[in-house]
Amino acid sequence: MNSTKTINMKTLQIYVIVAIFFISGLSFGQEVKNPGEKVRSLKIAYITQELELTAKEAEKFWPVYNEYDRKIRGLERNERMKVRTIIKESNGYKNLTDNQADEILNRIYKIERQIFDTKKEMDQKLSKVISKKKILRLKHIEREFVRNLMNRLRSRKRKGMGNMH
Repeated sequence: MNSTKTINMKTLQIYVIVAIFFISGLSFGQEVKNPGEKVRSLKIAYITQELELTAKEAEKFWPVYNEYDRKIRGLERNERMKVRTIIKESNGYKNLTDNQADEILNRIYKIERQIFDTKKEMDQKLSKVISKKKILRLKHIEREFVRNLMNRLRSRKRKGMGNMH
């Protein structure tokens, strides 16, 4: 029970920090228009808090992490667009030929391999900055962040649907 209060308190602290960041940004006319940027800001705050990075670690950690995170997002985005194009040109999944389905699967396998290699390379570079224990913890924190984000989105969706009736 105590750990739940700690987690909730940490989450609250993160939201307060990010809220201050956004409020100060808005007051200087630097509104964040891209929802993806808001999520990335929340993710940065969450990782920093949960990974307990020292100032020295954070200074070296974030440039490496951001570089590889950008690469991974780019790989995913480019491949998703290619897959969507193939499906759209076929008028949906049901109309794909076996060759097109095979091409899509091969693209998926290729991108998953590239993402794996990129993550492995990032871990090797990060191991010069933080301990392997923290790298392992980072992987858990990233999954935890996504899970929490998805839960919040589902909760908002349910609340929004409840107001419609």
